[in-house]
Amino acid sequence: MASWYVWSGAAGAGTGADWANAFTTLGAAITAGAAGDTYYIAHDHAQTQASALTITHKGTAASPDRVLCVDRAGSVPPVAADLRATATITTTGANGITLAVGGVAYVEGIIFNCGTGASTASLTVSNISTYRNCAFNLVNTAAGSQISSASNVGALTWFYDCTFSFGATGQTIVPMGGFRWIGPAGSVGVTGATIPTNLFNMAGGQMSDVEISGVDLSASGSGKTLFLATNRFKGARIVNCKLGSAVTVSGTHTAISTLVDVEGCHSTT
Repeated sequence: MASWYVWSGAAGAGTGADWANAFTTLGAAITAGAAGDTYYIAHDHAQTQASALTITHKGTAASPDRVLCVDRAGSVPPVAADLRATATITTTGANGITLAVGGVAYVEGIIFNCGTGASTASLTVSNISTYRNCAFNLVNTAAGSQISSASNVGALTWFYDCTFSFGATGQTIVPMGGFRWIGPAGSVGVTGATIPTNLFNMAGGQMSDVEISGVDLSASGSGKTLFLATNRFKGARIVNCKLGSAVTVSGTHTAISTLVDVEGCHSTT
């Protein structure tokens, strides 16, 4: 299994062999790679494009692609102490982002910024993949934009210590399949960020199965609902999370098999 280097500021041969000759986009690196390869993304990588972005991975469940943000001035090859969470991958205008198409990936330390302006641009995370210390940001202000996970029913996507932020109150997360969001560093939004009226919209989440553990959800407070309920999802479980003191956990259910289970949560912890 090979290792490749990715840095938007590289001006060398573009072979991915080292930082000087790194690929300038993650997509180009994955095109050159194979299932199970490792892609080191520079801490100051700032990839921006004015068109829709699709990252097509080649990894499998047994040999996932590994995408790691690391300090470009650190060890070669990078070690655990070099891990960072500052690389950015951005689309502008009405251009969406689709991640992990076609394969399985482990991704750590990447900030995904989707769209700008008032045009709809959504961010989709597909298939069975794991994200750690990543940020998923809807930068645009279109109410119809959304973050969706696992386009295949039955797939399972993991988000460890990840944050989600939004540009309009009408935006939301639409899970499909299994959605696992694990803290303690995970949270909704950042200081001053827009908080959705409905954090999760289950109307489009066919057979979705959501579990949130140890995440700070307190930014969703009075006038906000965590789950806009419907009869099309299996259920949700919120465990040991910090909740807004006046948040509505769930809207009205239309099927008796649907359940939102809240365990060990509080507004002050």
